[in-house]
Amino acid sequence: QSFIPFYKLAKESSKKPKTQILESSVIPADKEIANSMNIQPGEKVIHLIRRRFINEKPMVIIRNYLPYSLCESILSQNLTDTSLYELLMKNTETRIEKTTTIISAEKTTSENLNLLEIEFNTPVLVTNTISENNNHEIIDFAYSFYRGDMNKFKIISSPLVK
Repeated sequence: QSFIPFYKLAKESSKKPKTQILESSVIPADKEIANSMNIQPGEKVIHLIRRRFINEKPMVIIRNYLPYSLCESILSQNLTDTSLYELLMKNTETRIEKTTTIISAEKTTSENLNLLEIEFNTPVLVTNTISENNNHEIIDFAYSFYRGDMNKFKIISSPLVK
């Protein structure tokens, strides 16, 4: 079982990925984000909102929350041309050892309708990813909103047998 980041998957498929940064800021973690990331409310987190394209078509809106204390250097990186996960994997403190992904279908917001350039009844697949380093610290907590009409997920798993 493995997780392949969007940017790498697009490149390997000979498609042209592009990223638009809609927001890149440092904010205090509210109670919900702090609880989800196992940090204290008010602790600084990096908040990214990105719109990802394949061949000039918007495919996904991603809202990332990263611990400022471990990921401050991300703020000085050009995330329009570089994979966030590739950057995280270069640092031993932020190297991702485990990612949990929860997938659901949801009604979209008017903001996501506009950003994804989709019609009102187009399905949206939402993934919530929680990525941890080898110390079990959450390095990335993200919600991704995928166009349901142009995305699919392939999950290969093996049964846990003890």
